[in-house]
Amino acid sequence: MESERKYIEMIYEEISRGLTLNSDKRRIQRMDKFLANPDNPATWMGHWGLGCPEVGGFIGWKKVLTITDGDIRWYVLKILIPEDAERTSDLSGHHRASKVKTLSIEHCDGTPSGLTKVLHQGFYAPCEYEIGEYTYPDSYSPSRLDRRRHGIHFVLNRAQAVGMFEEGF
Repeated sequence: MESERKYIEMIYEEISRGLTLNSDKRRIQRMDKFLANPDNPATWMGHWGLGCPEVGGFIGWKKVLTITDGDIRWYVLKILIPEDAERTSDLSGHHRASKVKTLSIEHCDGTPSGLTKVLHQGFYAPCEYEIGEYTYPDSYSPSRLDRRRHGIHFVLNRAQAVGMFEEGF
């Protein structure tokens, strides 16, 4: 799909220039400082509840990209966000967790992939997901201000996961 190709080209451009989304840290830090000011009316964001369950474990979904010898494939993971995982949400339905357990790896059409593990190659360091195992991000940020912060990104329903990167997720 055209949107997937644009996403992949963007990743390769970032990598080839030696950049990551961390290049924008100063802008985000200024925004964090601005919103942390109690005199700022924009601090209302911190008073909104999370868009995902705040307590207990629950099921989430994640679309992952794998590139092997130039072969580009997308898979959808069914994941468990455990009770003890930190989690956060921005206000548009995107969520992040400090750890997840992979329950299944499926093709986007819903058929079983037959795989037991995949290596997701996205904006940050490659991350391996293996059925029955916990996966941890390279770091985790509880900030709700920028959905591209560190953590394991996920959504709450499979259909939304399949649509990721097709609608500018």
